[in-house]
Amino acid sequence: MKAERIVEISRGRTAVWEVLGNPSLLPVWFDDIENFRALEGDGTAIGDIYKITYTRFRRPIGLKVTVLEAEVGNSLLQRFTGLPAAFTIACSLGGTARKTTLDAEVDVKLSLVQRAFTPIVHGYIDRLAVDLSEGFKNHLEAK
Repeated sequence: MKAERIVEISRGRTAVWEVLGNPSLLPVWFDDIENFRALEGDGTAIGDIYKITYTRFRRPIGLKVTVLEAEVGNSLLQRFTGLPAAFTIACSLGGTARKTTLDAEVDVKLSLVQRAFTPIVHGYIDRLAVDLSEGFKNHLEAK
């Protein structure tokens, strides 16, 4: 199950990547994230692992994040674990030196048992995709 959002950001790709490619800045621009902690590497290269605290629910949840793909200046694919269903977030950049498009896709694979909760999960990942893309855009454009 996937949710995708594309936003146009009034900043060049280099400026956008400086923030997107640095996961230690997540707590700065994503309201529902606290406490970045690198476990292996710094979170910017394939195989790096870090932890964040997700605060959207009643109780904060620690999520472990593994970088699956990272093409500097272009794209990032990360796997998040710590919730009942693991999910990936893929972000890719396009655009010009003045405007950047961010394509953010959240993908969750549900087990056969979890599929009974598809409507709830779909609403959740759709909200996450919106929060991710719009929060990122708002942060960068406010600078």
